[in-house]
Amino acid sequence: MRKAFTLIEMMVVLTIMSLIFLMIIPDIDKTMNVVYEKSCRNQMALINEQILLYQLKNDEVPDSVDDLILEGMITPAQCVCHKGHIEIEDEKAVYVP
Repeated sequence: MRKAFTLIEMMVVLTIMSLIFLMIIPDIDKTMNVVYEKSCRNQMALINEQILLYQLKNDEVPDSVDDLILEGMITPAQCVCHKGHIEIEDEKAVYVP
């Protein structure tokens, strides 16, 4: 009776596992890109809402996200997106890579 796997059996199993990982990894990367994109869009929507609140409170448009941060409406971390940041241009939040 055998007590262990042979080298050939181990190599076959490792090859199959490697092929499975190679098929899964591109899907994970694609999924992460979708997550980053949606996250950035949500951050921009939040900042656009805060721009409107700033206008109502101060009767003027904020010049930059720094004005929103100083008012305590957003945090500095909320201005950062994956591989870029958010700025205010023409009274709207825009992504700057």
